[in-house]
Amino acid sequence: MLDRHLGFLDALRAAGIPASTSEGLDSLRGIEASTPLDRRRLRAVYLATLVKRQSHRQLFDSLFNLWFPDNAAAREPRAEQGAEAPSIQQVLRAELTETVLHGDDTDLYEVAREAVEQLGQIPSAGGTGTSWSPATVITTMSPRTLMAGLMKAADEESALPASIARARFDGRLQRFEELVQAETQRRILEDKGVGADLVHVKPLEMVSFGAASKAEIAEMRRQLYPLARRLATRMSMKRHHGRRGALDFRRTIRASLSTGGVPVHLAHRPKRPHRPELVVLCDISSSGATFARFALLLVAALQQEFTRVRSFVFINSPEEVTEHFARHHDAFDALAAMENGITQQVMGSGTDYGQVFSTFASTYADSLTPRSTLLIIGDARANNLPPRVDAVAGLADRALRAYWLNPEPNASWGTGDSAALEYAEVIDMLECRNLAQLTEVIERLG
Repeated sequence: MLDRHLGFLDALRAAGIPASTSEGLDSLRGIEASTPLDRRRLRAVYLATLVKRQSHRQLFDSLFNLWFPDNAAAREPRAEQGAEAPSIQQVLRAELTETVLHGDDTDLYEVAREAVEQLGQIPSAGGTGTSWSPATVITTMSPRTLMAGLMKAADEESALPASIARARFDGRLQRFEELVQAETQRRILEDKGVGADLVHVKPLEMVSFGAASKAEIAEMRRQLYPLARRLATRMSMKRHHGRRGALDFRRTIRASLSTGGVPVHLAHRPKRPHRPELVVLCDISSSGATFARFALLLVAALQQEFTRVRSFVFINSPEEVTEHFARHHDAFDALAAMENGITQQVMGSGTDYGQVFSTFASTYADSLTPRSTLLIIGDARANNLPPRVDAVAGLADRALRAYWLNPEPNASWGTGDSAALEYAEVIDMLECRNLAQLTEVIERLG
């Protein structure tokens, strides 16, 4: 038990959960005091002593299930190959459809577990046994082909706009595929007896915005508002800290009369109160649909914290959406209103950054002042169209400061149709793919 305990602690640390030696000793004391000890009590002890952040909960659960599997739950017999396979497939597809429409993540996991159990077993590469294949499950289930039925059901049951419903279903189906991948990996490691230190799971702070599940996006949203508040506070304090108002010459001379004409004490005029101004220009193209949704949640959080902020979205043409976020306190309500309110000129088959920046410069340039911070959010993939770097340079010159948050890794900048390196010559471009990097960006911006 001690070896397994130490291995579990090492696995938690390797995955990014800070489990200290003293906390490990607290766990052992809790285990010793929990008699009789079963799996449920063991999990409760570890959870109480080792997990300090809610964002680490899902990662802890995954590792705990690997290191302390529930062997009491006997596996259901697998269906014989042949005529019954299609009926199993149909039943599982029906269950998945119902779960995507009305279930939660727990229900989705149960469908994924059952799908792996019934469809995921394959002969091992050496031909000496069996293994588990997520690709076999996904190919047999074909979850993406359920979209038409899901959209039809949503049209009958819900008043959500079609694009919002499609994005929601797409996220749920993607989450199902992730759960299938995780379940097959768990079974492979369980069968081989491999330690959980081989599992590449990430804490929420390291999850890429573009690959985040619906549940992860929801948790990220809760963490956005404190980050936005920190940015607004830091930008305001930066202007105040260590600086005085302009020298008040007349008061200084008057005060010097009491010291023989020597200005021992300098008098300053009161400083003008500074209210940070922010202008946000956000790419909402479908090339990064999940990231675009996260970016809009970030815009909503920023708009609530800054006293002066103007928000714009674009695909082929920029359009101001400041009022949508101002009228709706809830970010998702604002997104739905924006979905119905933006004009068709914004939409298009691919992002034309050059056209966006030239149009913004000619139409909305007055939104930028010498007190403004310009924040551009997007992947800088210009679809091999003219990037109009000169227009970006002009916008950056009008603002006090200008930054570009790019969700792609630095290694991808300048590859394919990316114009990131060209834009980086005239504006500070920062890699921002997860909450950890966003926190670093806020420290830099502030």
